[in-house]
Amino acid sequence: YLTHPCHPLEEVIGSWPEKPAAYREIAGKYSGELRALILRLLAAISEALGLDSNYLNKILGKHSHMMSINYYPPCPNPDLTIGAA
Repeated sequence: YLTHPCHPLEEVIGSWPEKPAAYREIAGKYSGELRALILRLLAAISEALGLDSNYLNKILGKHSHMMSINYYPPCPNPDLTIGAA
């Protein structure tokens, strides 16, 4: 599996894998969209708790966004698998 920091993007993207060729571009866009969602959720949770909307974001800090990626190779005998996926 692969785990790397995602925020602040401009500080961490240089440490990301260079291959596949489009990885940094695609993962960077995904990370940016996910960061926007995270901030909206943190603001909503903070407000629901009666706190300033930026409260949880301040506590977690700018280095709180990580990406973890798993790779599972194709099953050599899919007819023998048990399960839903």
